[in-house]
Amino acid sequence: DGTATFETGCNSGSAAYVEADRSITLTELSITAVGCQASPARDVEEAMLAVVGSRAQPLTAELDGDQLTLMSADGSTGLGFIVYGFVAIPQPL
Repeated sequence: DGTATFETGCNSGSAAYVEADRSITLTELSITAVGCQASPARDVEEAMLAVVGSRAQPLTAELDGDQLTLMSADGSTGLGFIVYGFVAIPQPL
């Protein structure tokens, strides 16, 4: 259906995605490989990669007003995004 782009805290990436019902499946994931020192940015990166991963997997998506929640298929990890203007800020769940 489309292409998603993202910032992980230290790196950036993109993935193709297919949307069905209330889930999004990311495929063709590519991400830069810039080193990330211990910092709040590294914490964000680790949280994002725990959910997005490095393989195709369905994510459950829920949109409520200005908040987007993405959860792993098994519900064990998730990310919340709050939209501020045109920027979505990730919040580990």
